[in-house]
Amino acid sequence: MESKILPGFGTMGKRTVSTAIAALLMMSPAFEFPVYGQESENTAKQAEVSAYRAKSGYISDEKIISNGSESTSDTVTLNWLPLPGTDGYRIYRFSEELGKFKEIADIDDGNADSYTDTGLEPGKYYVYRIKAYTVSDSIVMCGQASDDIAALTKSADENYAQDEENEAAVTEKTENDSKQSDADINDDDPVVELHVVDEDEDEDEKDGYKKPDISDEVRVSLSDAESCFGEGMAILSKTACKPHNDYTLINTQGSAASEKECYATDADIDAIERFAAEHFESDWTAEQKAAYTCLWINRNVTYAYGDDWNVIGDKGFAEAIFDYRLGQCAQYNGAMIEMLNYLGFDADLVLGYRGTSASNKWQHYWGEIEIDGTDYVIETGCYKKNGDWMYLAESYDSAGGYLKFSEYGDEDSQDEEDE
Repeated sequence: MESKILPGFGTMGKRTVSTAIAALLMMSPAFEFPVYGQESENTAKQAEVSAYRAKSGYISDEKIISNGSESTSDTVTLNWLPLPGTDGYRIYRFSEELGKFKEIADIDDGNADSYTDTGLEPGKYYVYRIKAYTVSDSIVMCGQASDDIAALTKSADENYAQDEENEAAVTEKTENDSKQSDADINDDDPVVELHVVDEDEDEDEKDGYKKPDISDEVRVSLSDAESCFGEGMAILSKTACKPHNDYTLINTQGSAASEKECYATDADIDAIERFAAEHFESDWTAEQKAAYTCLWINRNVTYAYGDDWNVIGDKGFAEAIFDYRLGQCAQYNGAMIEMLNYLGFDADLVLGYRGTSASNKWQHYWGEIEIDGTDYVIETGCYKKNGDWMYLAESYDSAGGYLKFSEYGDEDSQDEEDE
């Protein structure tokens, strides 16, 4: 089996990790190398996702390239080649306790080319991955993870000072280490015994958050949904189009609205299809499914503060909501928009403000659908944060509180800039 981890070893201080150590890693029965480069079975869908990334400012699919690593007895310094057009990097380290990679650092500098992990144990292997990310309209979008980078911390007696006064002693010890290396490898060198799981393959738990299952969700009924959204369902029944996974993100925060074409990711589509299989009945209409979904999101989503945000910060909208039941307004309303388009409606995501005036507002994402020349609000809200505040195809006048500053002229735009 070809290994992608070996090029990432780089250098450890002034000493290169030997091929013998790599051989030991390869022979360890508990250590599995992830397989990269497999083509997607749905190339058309992947092409759509790539188009979304290109148009939305999503970073290139190119992986971060390691530029070697250096170690002491309790630190590992990772070096890489900066990827143009990024806003920052996320560092992941394999956790033996969790059996998967866990984020350990977020570097909000696109020009960064190194990171030092501290507080490590001497004489131990550590395995890392690096992701670049961009931030667009307050949404963090991560690229592919780098190939695995393995680094071996030095044993405690190797971590000696390297100043000019003991330069001769340092040189002598380095030479002795080199002569002894083969014996160390065969006898006492630590051998990593990890089961490396790609974070995209198994994420039932992430950052201590256990992915919920259907047994502990708040159950909703179709009759409840119909009683909440009867008028909205009637409006939705007037329109239909072919099911699709593209939609427009409309940014109304400036003096003029701007539009960006977006696509539901493969993971989003998978999450939607799982949700549909578990919750929808075969004889339901599209508007019944839409109403049920809106009420389900309202009742089941927990607003993602702090550590909860770290769980879904790099997830697609539908994946975060239907698989993790976590999100903020971009996620819960974005997931609803992706579901509506999946069901055959033509809905978009809007970035604007909630509030009462130019001086009393806060940023918000919501959905919008145009039917017979009229724009209607789609809003799931979040029951644990917003109570019963939710709309399915509600007129803007009736819903109230949704501010598109592009409609209010330069004075309101200037107020927005002042904040």
